[in-house]
Amino acid sequence: MWLATRPGFNVDRDLVRRLVTLKAWVDLNGLRTEYAIWAAPLPAARSFDAARWLAPRAARDFDDEAIGLLTVPPPDLTDLGVALSSHYGWLGDLAPDEEAVARGRSQDRPLVLRLLRELPGARMGDRAW
Repeated sequence: MWLATRPGFNVDRDLVRRLVTLKAWVDLNGLRTEYAIWAAPLPAARSFDAARWLAPRAARDFDDEAIGLLTVPPPDLTDLGVALSSHYGWLGDLAPDEEAVARGRSQDRPLVLRLLRELPGARMGDRAW
């Protein structure tokens, strides 16, 4: 959160949004390559729901010990819940392909694989799926 509020900080929102939807899909459905296996479903895995992710959270919704380990001094957790929602609202601006992936349907695997191959830097383009 601190980083998101720094002047001049710039993040590739389109890439982050794409990665968020792909990560949620893989957590829900799994993925296997010749290099790695992501088993599915992970505990508590669910499709990507931007409204759920971006809903302001109250202090009771955070693990205050984990937050305290990450920041010194720890922020007011209710303020943090509101700030996260307002600073990351762009996660809900899904492109049509991301909307399809966000639904988490296993039959969208070809789309997921295409989007993985299209990630910048061709990091996933040469992988055998």
